[in-house]
Amino acid sequence: EFPDDLNILYKGVISACRRLEDALMNRQPAGLLRYFKFGLQLAVDQMIDNGRIGKAQVKRNNMALESVAQRLKGKSGRMRSNMLGKRVDYSARTVIVVDPKLKLDECGLP
Repeated sequence: EFPDDLNILYKGVISACRRLEDALMNRQPAGLLRYFKFGLQLAVDQMIDNGRIGKAQVKRNNMALESVAQRLKGKSGRMRSNMLGKRVDYSARTVIVVDPKLKLDECGLP
């Protein structure tokens, strides 16, 4: 069985962090430290939104790994499929408008 995509992306962040930590402990030159910092930033970016910055990290079958952002957005994402659209009692919809007479801790009802 293949590991979950997020586990692979987290593993990349952890290994990039360890490489940077080793470089700091061994007092590597500033140019090399900058390279490892960039690698850590790239790994974090890929974990949050894979493919948005730089080349997307892919699986063995050349499919892009599913990052946190891909799991949340879209029609089949966590927000729309699991958290929105549930039936509830005593709910209503309204429009939010600005009223300069209200204080910051007040709410106006139509």
